Amino acid sequence: MTACSCTFFNHRRKQMKDERKNDIENTTYRFLEEQGAVSIPVDVNALASKLGFKVKKTNFSDKAITGMILVNENEKIPNVDTNMFIAVSSWLDEQKARFILAHELGHFSLHKKAKQPLFAYRDTDQRSGSLVEDEAELYARALLMPRPSVKAAVRVYKEDEELSKEYGSLTAFISKIFNVSHKKAYDRLDELNVLC
Repeated sequence: MTACSCTFFNHRRKQMKDERKNDIENTTYRFLEEQGAVSIPVDVNALASKLGFKVKKTNFSDKAITGMILVNENEKIPNVDTNMFIAVSSWLDEQKARFILAHELGHFSLHKKAKQPLFAYRDTDQRSGSLVEDEAELYARALLMPRPSVKAAVRVYKEDEELSKEYGSLTAFISKIFNVSHKKAYDRLDELNVLC
């Protein structure tokens, strides 16, 4: 019964419109260019610091929470001595931690309203997602794997038989050079329609 309910819910949730996807892609790439962060892999920690965030690895009491962002323009956040803070679960491997940090930056870039505090957290138990979470996910993938860089990497991979032998798959190659998980690399290749 539960599996059917989840499946039904997933099919019924609002889908992001193509226009919004393109807007997020373009916003993310413009941001990378403005920050001078077009090298691969993207240094997401440096980007967060450049924006003024204090980033800290944290042991959340709830293991389902993998990341959290707090922004309060008007006053410092108690116990962290800053008004812009991102916490990332300390039990995550490097690739997942990078993605969670990029995801939280997505909330900041896409969902922060002027003069209003922002609080969001990533909970792995909430698999069904929402439009806001889907947008932050797309932002994170676009930030860590910029469209022009992925398309260039795909061309290189397809032209070099040695890479195919070394990595075994395009997904493994993209995962390695962009320092992301295989799952996120696959998702990115799929949304850019460049899977082979």
